[in-house]
Amino acid sequence: MNRADLGTIPNIVDTVIFIKNGNVDRIYTLEMKVKMPTGLKESDLTRPVVEVKDFMTNKVEYEIYVFGEQTMIIPVKGVKASNALEDKVMKVVSKYMPEAQVRSENGEAESGDTQEGSFEV
Repeated sequence: MNRADLGTIPNIVDTVIFIKNGNVDRIYTLEMKVKMPTGLKESDLTRPVVEVKDFMTNKVEYEIYVFGEQTMIIPVKGVKASNALEDKVMKVVSKYMPEAQVRSENGEAESGDTQEGSFEV
């Protein structure tokens, strides 16, 4: 990783194929995005991230990004991505109604709603 800049990796290699015992075991695709790495909460931590996606499901399995002077390769499979809107709603409700239990559910938007998902207090 040290010899190639992180941003050039998806331009050099866009597909990685793992072969095990003569059979194709896994296929990954690489895509460059500027975003907040999964699991980080502060918006000032937005940075270039290489997403390593499963070719068959198109789901992100790893993220590669630079943090300080280190290149981080982080597995994101099963990690809930941070939702800034959800965090803000929960913070405001908790501020004005500290005894409230806030729960969010992903689902279909109700008629008249413009956002997907719902909040229940």
